[in-house]
Order: sequence, then C-alpha cells, then structure tokens
Amino acid sequence: MEKRIVFGQRERALRYDIAAMLALEEAMGGKPTGEIVASLQRWSFTAMVLLLWAGFRHEDKTLTQSQTRRALEAFIGEPDSNIRQLRKDITDAIETSSWYKQIETSTQEDEEDDDVSTP
Repeated sequence: MEKRIVFGQRERALRYDIAAMLALEEAMGGKPTGEIVASLQRWSFTAMVLLLWAGFRHEDKTLTQSQTRRALEAFIGEPDSNIRQLRKDITDAIETSSWYKQIETSTQEDEEDDDVSTP
C-alpha cells in the first residue's frame, strides 16, 4: 500500500515495499528497519530524510538523498507545513504496508503464545 501526501508542493505517494526497505537499511549502514522507524519517533532527521527518499524511490529511481534533504528543508520553510503530520504520514505509510502488517500480526501471536501458562 501507499499513502498519498503533499510534499514538495505536489502530491506524492509514499510506498514502503521490500525494495524501499532494503535500500533504506543499506543507506543506514545495515541498521534494522525497526531501529530506523524508532529513530523517526525520536525525531532523527537522518531517518526522516532517508525514509522519505526510500518511500519516494518507486516514483523516481534517480532521486537522491541530497535532493530529498533539500526538499525536506523547503517543506519545513513553507508557511503551511506541518512536520509532525509528515512524521505521522511516514509512520502511517509504513504501518499500512503488507510486510509491516504481517510482522505486527506475528508479534501479537508470539506475545499471546508467551502469555499462555502451562499448569
């Protein structure tokens, strides 16, 4: 799935498929996806730039991290920009991806299995 957002003064689609996540993990030096997403929640601008870059790559394979950083800087300078909403949009796009849903379901099932006590 993808999430449509307005970024860089145009509507774009954030998509976090496996290709995006592999590119993201590589760009972050092999850091696991969970750590990258947690970094976003702690307001890491490196994570935000790289998550935007990875999420938009399906639209433009030539998009660079530097272009994405400049676009984020421009976005922040826009009078109606809302960086909190942008962070939420990135998080929502990740959480609606099929791989994330499967991980969440698997994690919940594992926790339920751990909660079952044997007599």
